[in-house]
Amino acid sequence: MLRCQTQPFPIQEHDTMSDDTTTSAIHRARAPGSWSEFLDGLRVGEELYGLLEDPHDPQARAELDKMMAMTLSQGYPMIFHASPEHPDLVPYLNATFNSAGPNPDNVYLISPISPQGTYRLHGNRGSVLLGTVTIGASSGPGRGLWMEDLPGPLVGQTDFGQIALAPDGSFEILISRERPAGHNGNWLELSPRADHLLVRQTSYDWDTEENAFVALDRIDAPSQLPRPTREQIADNLRLLTNFVLMGTRYWLDYMKQLRTKSPVNALQLTDYWSFGGIATQVYIDGYWSIREDECVLIEADLPKACRYWNFQLADPLFLGIDLTNRQTSLNGRQAHIDRDGRFRAVICARDPGIANWLDTGGFHRGGVIGRWLEASDHPTPTMRLLKLSELDAALPPETARVTAEQRQRTLRARRAAVQRWRRW
Repeated sequence: MLRCQTQPFPIQEHDTMSDDTTTSAIHRARAPGSWSEFLDGLRVGEELYGLLEDPHDPQARAELDKMMAMTLSQGYPMIFHASPEHPDLVPYLNATFNSAGPNPDNVYLISPISPQGTYRLHGNRGSVLLGTVTIGASSGPGRGLWMEDLPGPLVGQTDFGQIALAPDGSFEILISRERPAGHNGNWLELSPRADHLLVRQTSYDWDTEENAFVALDRIDAPSQLPRPTREQIADNLRLLTNFVLMGTRYWLDYMKQLRTKSPVNALQLTDYWSFGGIATQVYIDGYWSIREDECVLIEADLPKACRYWNFQLADPLFLGIDLTNRQTSLNGRQAHIDRDGRFRAVICARDPGIANWLDTGGFHRGGVIGRWLEASDHPTPTMRLLKLSELDAALPPETARVTAEQRQRTLRARRAAVQRWRRW
């Protein structure tokens, strides 16, 4: 029998962003009676455009339209294809569904679950650096992630390194309210507040690591999926409307607060434990703003020990900037470390020939996200605004540089790796 291992983890309560406009978006939708009514429920007018930095910028408004179209596609499989009674780990965040500043090293799979159910998570861990299984709960009594309530704290977490595996890498985890009598295998307790299960697969080496195979079954209910009633379809359309409006509004609010209440071109340590983030991870965030002839130099002391770390850029809507075709992120395996043991990266619009370039993708402002996972200490990196003409003098002489041909090879390898990962 596989030996069960469990992980204790801290939960810290923090207030999530919740103003009257966010609450109104939660309760906006009602079950539509027709496709036209569903489309009417998605109309947002000026209320969401007004959260943009420049509400009258036609480019920014078009990009918000694009974000909502993407979120609509993202929500369909979560709501119509998977249910607590018939779970399915569908794609959630990735290079295509790039809302909420998703970690570019990750493939995120999600399924709704019920606290009354008994589930079997099984598969093979592959060779990814990390496979993290979390059980999440909403902040209120509604159904599911972003469907009726904002996310709340995690109520369960484990990873592939903390469960017993068969010699070939296969595994099975029983997930239930109570451990069945005589069960000696892997078991994860199901909280009475649980409403979704999320699997994050994290790759350090994009070229060689193989994704895990994972599947989720509910074993205390019939496997046949009945034909949905018209009432169920209408209610799912209501949830899909909420999913689009709530998530869009939340991240617009988040970026508005980041650019107005935090210092620009500065970083701070934070956590998202109360909002579904990994409990053993400290996050780094900030807001960058540059002109065409400027850059921002990130400098960081690295933790003495750290299981995983990375830095990435997000756009003004908190979408990950082109995770496929541009070098908008660097992890601890991809990054070049200088002789003094520090990590330095350059944020700018044009390729500076520096290996640790973070490409802005044509944007002049946006978010920075970093992560220290299971680190012995948590250094706070710095950001320094420079003219591009000042950059060489600010870098150590041994700074790793690349040619245009080398950059193209790196980008083609990145693009190939993303296409190999599961996104659909």
